[in-house]
Amino acid sequence: MSNDHIQRQLLATVVATCPGFNAILFVVSASTITEEIQATVDLMLASFGEDASEFAFLLLTDIANEKDKVEYLAEALSDANSKLLLLVSHCKHKILFIDNTSDKCSLEKMSEDIIEAICNNAKNNNFSNDCFKQVAIELGRLGGQRSMENLEDVNIKKKVLEESKLLEALYLVVKGFACFGKAFFYVSSAAHELYMKLGGIKELAAFMKK
Repeated sequence: MSNDHIQRQLLATVVATCPGFNAILFVVSASTITEEIQATVDLMLASFGEDASEFAFLLLTDIANEKDKVEYLAEALSDANSKLLLLVSHCKHKILFIDNTSDKCSLEKMSEDIIEAICNNAKNNNFSNDCFKQVAIELGRLGGQRSMENLEDVNIKKKVLEESKLLEALYLVVKGFACFGKAFFYVSSAAHELYMKLGGIKELAAFMKK
């Protein structure tokens, strides 16, 4: 998997979430927080810049209620070397929970709480930066906005981008722009090695639109 592939996937994510995203959810099993998960979070935030952490949430699975979350965090964060400690810091202590084994009614309530937390944090704003703004301009010049405007699902948008070859054209146009320097189109050897190890970003980083 080449650096070009990584860069195109990052660019596709920017296009699919223009003019910006409301939240990044790092969905993590409370029982299996590994160094690979931490590295994945680092890679995502490095790609979009530290300001993205204002919109980042840690979503713990296998947690059924607020009491369980508080007890789990109290124990997990008591260790100064806890892998969770840095994750929580990256997400500015914005921690949500869900338990997929719960009954339907409880799952609906937890889902509503997650959406409410995201909306309250975003306050009708979304994360954006010069990269998003420049991509929107160039997408318009290439005639791509029309093909995107009626699509809501992020994954469908990315699929349309790839199949129409619009992503390739956009990549060639924006690659030399200053705003796509170290923060976006420079993938260090360490980051590339990590990406290869993970086989892409397997730990889910969910981009949610309001």
